[in-house]
Amino acid sequence: MISWENMLPKSNLPNILSVLRALLGFTIIYFIYNDKYVTALIIFVIAAISDYLDGYIARKHQSVSIFGKIIDPIADKILILATLFGFTLKGFLLPCFIIIIGLRELIITLIRLYLLKNDTILAAKDAGKFKTVLQIVVIIIIFAWRILNDFYPAISKQSVLLYNSVNFLMIILVVVTLSSMVVYFKDIKKVF
Repeated sequence: MISWENMLPKSNLPNILSVLRALLGFTIIYFIYNDKYVTALIIFVIAAISDYLDGYIARKHQSVSIFGKIIDPIADKILILATLFGFTLKGFLLPCFIIIIGLRELIITLIRLYLLKNDTILAAKDAGKFKTVLQIVVIIIIFAWRILNDFYPAISKQSVLLYNSVNFLMIILVVVTLSSMVVYFKDIKKVF
Protein backbone atom coordinates (compact mmCIF):
# COMPACT_ATOMS: atom_id res chain seq x y z
CA MET A 1 0.00 0.00 0.00
CA ILE A 2 1.24 3.47 -0.89
CA SER A 3 2.24 5.53 2.10
CA TRP A 4 0.75 8.94 1.42
CA GLU A 5 3.16 10.68 3.79
CA ASN A 6 5.85 9.67 1.28
CA MET A 7 4.09 11.61 -1.46
CA LEU A 8 6.32 14.60 -0.76
CA PRO A 9 10.07 14.12 -0.99
CA LYS A 10 12.79 15.18 1.42
CA SER A 11 13.79 17.83 -1.13
CA ASN A 12 11.23 19.67 -3.23
CA LEU A 13 13.76 20.87 -5.84
CA PRO A 14 13.16 17.99 -8.32
CA ASN A 15 9.40 18.56 -8.18
CA ILE A 16 9.83 22.33 -8.53
CA LEU A 17 11.90 21.71 -11.68
CA SER A 18 9.18 19.43 -13.06
CA VAL A 19 6.43 21.99 -12.43
CA LEU A 20 8.57 24.75 -13.98
CA ARG A 21 9.16 22.53 -17.03
CA ALA A 22 5.41 22.19 -17.51
CA LEU A 23 4.92 25.95 -17.19
CA LEU A 24 7.73 26.64 -19.66
CA GLY A 25 5.83 24.54 -22.20
CA PHE A 26 3.04 27.10 -22.21
CA THR A 27 5.46 30.01 -22.63
CA ILE A 28 6.96 28.25 -25.66
CA ILE A 29 3.56 28.38 -27.41
CA TYR A 30 3.57 32.17 -26.97
CA PHE A 31 7.05 32.59 -28.44
CA ILE A 32 6.41 30.24 -31.37
CA TYR A 33 3.14 31.99 -32.16
CA ASN A 34 4.96 35.35 -32.20
CA ASP A 35 7.77 34.01 -34.46
CA LYS A 36 10.40 34.21 -31.68
CA TYR A 37 11.91 30.84 -32.55
CA VAL A 38 15.36 31.42 -31.05
CA THR A 39 13.82 32.40 -27.69
CA ALA A 40 11.42 29.45 -27.86
CA LEU A 41 14.29 27.08 -28.66
CA ILE A 42 16.40 28.36 -25.74
CA ILE A 43 13.46 27.90 -23.35
CA PHE A 44 12.78 24.44 -24.77
CA VAL A 45 16.40 23.32 -24.35
CA ILE A 46 16.49 24.63 -20.75
CA ALA A 47 13.24 22.80 -20.01
CA ALA A 48 14.54 19.60 -21.62
CA ILE A 49 17.74 19.77 -19.55
CA SER A 50 15.62 20.21 -16.42
CA ASP A 51 14.09 16.80 -17.19
CA TYR A 52 17.49 15.21 -16.72
CA LEU A 53 18.36 17.40 -13.72
CA ASP A 54 15.23 16.69 -11.68
CA GLY A 55 15.80 12.93 -11.91
CA TYR A 56 19.50 13.27 -11.15
CA ILE A 57 18.87 15.48 -8.10
CA ALA A 58 16.09 13.22 -6.80
CA ARG A 59 18.31 10.12 -7.03
CA LYS A 60 21.43 11.83 -5.67
CA HIS A 61 19.63 13.24 -2.62
CA GLN A 62 17.38 10.18 -2.23
CA SER A 63 14.32 12.36 -2.57
CA VAL A 64 12.44 10.23 -5.08
CA SER A 65 8.75 10.52 -4.28
CA ILE A 66 5.42 9.26 -5.52
CA PHE A 67 4.50 12.83 -6.45
CA GLY A 68 7.74 13.13 -8.43
CA LYS A 69 7.04 9.89 -10.30
CA ILE A 70 3.67 11.34 -11.30
CA ILE A 71 4.59 14.96 -12.06
CA ASP A 72 7.81 14.23 -14.00
CA PRO A 73 6.20 12.37 -16.94
CA ILE A 74 3.22 14.75 -16.94
CA ALA A 75 5.60 17.74 -17.18
CA ASP A 76 7.40 16.03 -20.08
CA LYS A 77 4.09 15.51 -21.87
CA ILE A 78 3.02 19.12 -21.36
CA LEU A 79 6.36 20.44 -22.65
CA ILE A 80 6.32 18.25 -25.76
CA LEU A 81 2.63 18.68 -26.57
CA ALA A 82 2.70 22.45 -25.99
CA THR A 83 5.65 22.84 -28.34
CA LEU A 84 4.11 20.60 -31.01
CA PHE A 85 0.85 22.54 -30.59
CA GLY A 86 2.72 25.79 -31.24
CA PHE A 87 4.21 24.32 -34.43
CA THR A 88 0.78 23.09 -35.50
CA LEU A 89 -0.76 26.53 -34.92
CA LYS A 90 1.85 28.01 -37.25
CA GLY A 91 1.13 25.37 -39.90
CA PHE A 92 4.52 23.64 -39.67
CA LEU A 93 2.96 20.28 -38.77
CA LEU A 94 -0.17 18.44 -39.78
CA PRO A 95 -2.74 18.47 -36.95
CA CYS A 96 -3.09 14.66 -37.05
CA PHE A 97 0.38 14.31 -35.48
CA ILE A 98 -0.44 16.21 -32.30
CA ILE A 99 -3.83 14.51 -32.08
CA ILE A 100 -2.30 11.01 -32.20
CA ILE A 101 0.57 11.84 -29.83
CA GLY A 102 -1.79 13.72 -27.49
CA LEU A 103 -4.24 10.79 -27.33
CA ARG A 104 -1.41 8.39 -26.50
CA GLU A 105 -0.18 10.66 -23.72
CA LEU A 106 -3.70 11.13 -22.34
CA ILE A 107 -4.40 7.38 -22.31
CA ILE A 108 -1.15 6.54 -20.51
CA THR A 109 -1.62 9.38 -17.99
CA LEU A 110 -5.19 8.31 -17.18
CA ILE A 111 -4.07 4.71 -16.74
CA ARG A 112 -1.23 5.85 -14.45
CA LEU A 113 -3.66 7.87 -12.33
CA TYR A 114 -6.14 4.99 -12.16
CA LEU A 115 -3.41 2.58 -11.06
CA LEU A 116 -2.17 5.09 -8.48
CA LYS A 117 -5.68 5.24 -7.04
CA ASN A 118 -5.30 1.47 -6.58
CA ASP A 119 -1.87 1.87 -4.93
CA THR A 120 0.15 0.89 -8.00
CA ILE A 121 2.74 3.11 -9.65
CA LEU A 122 3.40 2.70 -13.36
CA ALA A 123 6.91 4.11 -13.71
CA ALA A 124 8.43 5.32 -16.96
CA LYS A 125 9.84 2.55 -19.14
CA ASP A 126 12.92 2.63 -21.39
CA ALA A 127 10.65 2.75 -24.46
CA GLY A 128 8.90 5.80 -23.01
CA LYS A 129 12.22 7.46 -22.20
CA PHE A 130 13.49 6.78 -25.73
CA LYS A 131 10.26 8.24 -27.11
CA THR A 132 10.77 11.42 -25.08
CA VAL A 133 14.39 11.80 -26.25
CA LEU A 134 13.30 11.29 -29.87
CA GLN A 135 10.54 13.87 -29.44
CA ILE A 136 13.08 16.37 -28.09
CA VAL A 137 15.44 15.73 -31.03
CA VAL A 138 12.67 16.12 -33.61
CA ILE A 139 11.48 19.34 -31.98
CA ILE A 140 15.02 20.77 -32.02
CA ILE A 141 15.27 19.86 -35.73
CA ILE A 142 11.98 21.70 -36.41
CA PHE A 143 13.27 24.74 -34.53
CA ALA A 144 16.52 24.60 -36.54
CA TRP A 145 14.52 24.47 -39.78
CA ARG A 146 12.47 27.53 -38.82
CA ILE A 147 15.45 29.52 -37.54
CA LEU A 148 17.55 28.76 -40.63
CA ASN A 149 14.58 29.61 -42.82
CA ASP A 150 14.32 33.03 -41.15
CA PHE A 151 18.02 33.88 -41.20
CA TYR A 152 18.88 32.44 -44.63
CA PRO A 153 16.16 33.29 -47.15
CA ALA A 154 17.79 31.04 -49.78
CA ILE A 155 16.72 28.06 -47.68
CA SER A 156 13.10 29.11 -48.02
CA LYS A 157 13.30 28.05 -51.69
CA GLN A 158 13.64 24.51 -50.37
CA SER A 159 10.72 25.08 -48.01
CA VAL A 160 8.48 22.36 -49.50
CA LEU A 161 11.26 19.78 -49.30
CA LEU A 162 12.05 20.77 -45.71
CA TYR A 163 8.34 20.74 -44.77
CA ASN A 164 7.98 17.23 -46.21
CA SER A 165 11.15 16.10 -44.41
CA VAL A 166 9.84 17.43 -41.08
CA ASN A 167 6.52 15.65 -41.59
CA PHE A 168 8.38 12.43 -42.47
CA LEU A 169 10.25 12.75 -39.16
CA MET A 170 6.90 13.23 -37.45
CA ILE A 171 5.59 10.00 -38.99
CA ILE A 172 8.59 8.16 -37.50
CA LEU A 173 7.94 9.90 -34.18
CA VAL A 174 4.27 8.86 -34.19
CA VAL A 175 5.24 5.23 -34.88
CA VAL A 176 7.77 5.24 -32.00
CA THR A 177 5.25 6.97 -29.72
CA LEU A 178 2.56 4.37 -30.42
CA SER A 179 5.10 1.53 -30.10
CA SER A 180 6.08 2.74 -26.64
CA MET A 181 2.41 2.55 -25.64
CA VAL A 182 2.41 -1.18 -26.43
CA VAL A 183 5.16 -1.67 -23.82
CA TYR A 184 2.99 0.07 -21.20
CA PHE A 185 -0.01 -2.07 -22.12
CA LYS A 186 2.06 -5.22 -21.57
CA ASP A 187 2.94 -4.01 -18.06
CA ILE A 188 -0.65 -2.99 -17.36
CA LYS A 189 -1.81 -6.46 -18.42
CA LYS A 190 0.54 -7.98 -15.81
CA VAL A 191 -0.92 -5.70 -13.12
CA PHE A 192 -4.46 -6.83 -13.88
